[in-house]
Amino acid sequence: MPNATPQATAQALPEATNRRAVLGAVLAVGAASALTAIAAASVVASHHPDAELFALIEIAKTADALSDEASAAADDIWDRTEPSFPQELSWAEADAPHWHGVQPGQQISARDIDFLRYWLKQSERWSQPDLAPLDIFPSQIFAARAREIVRLKDEFDAAARAAEEHPDVLGGRARQETLAQRWRELAVRVATTPAKTMEGVVAKLAMVAPGYPKYEPDGTFDGVLSSAMRDALALVNVQDEART
Repeated sequence: MPNATPQATAQALPEATNRRAVLGAVLAVGAASALTAIAAASVVASHHPDAELFALIEIAKTADALSDEASAAADDIWDRTEPSFPQELSWAEADAPHWHGVQPGQQISARDIDFLRYWLKQSERWSQPDLAPLDIFPSQIFAARAREIVRLKDEFDAAARAAEEHPDVLGGRARQETLAQRWRELAVRVATTPAKTMEGVVAKLAMVAPGYPKYEPDGTFDGVLSSAMRDALALVNVQDEART
């Protein structure tokens, strides 16, 4: 709804509007203006001193969930788009006799590939026995395999760069970043909206409890704060169950 106004958005939100619809309104008309309208509608619907804070928290919780979903979706798109790493870029049993330290089955490191790239350019000079001890440089017979390794690595890197620029990958990451930014904006709004009651304080603690580390009661401030957040979350859940 490109021509929607904050006031129209607020009027269109029924009392039981779900979180995703609320966030849709935020994204449609702009975070700051829509939040003002939604919070105003909440205050009209409720005379609780923390009505605006509660509205912000509900939207923020939904933004967090949608941001997580967008992140997972972007990862899925990348998993489907990224090129498979060539098996030939792992050391083979046949490679071991030609270079000291080769471990068959282990992925060839970028450092080893860069060294092989340099070695190939210098292979004629280093092919002399006195300049090319086996424990430092590959044997000259290894040159063909070295060229294969370098070629496959270059082809893989090119395919990976192309995958990074794929429209689906770019679109998925853009959506992820947009929703993550909305979450950050909402988190700032919640943090800078003072709670006027203990219910507001509990709601703030409960909002961040799921993502806060579960510290053990080990005699530290973190342990006490973690416990307070879990208590707040439990109280909010009890209140939600009582309402339903």
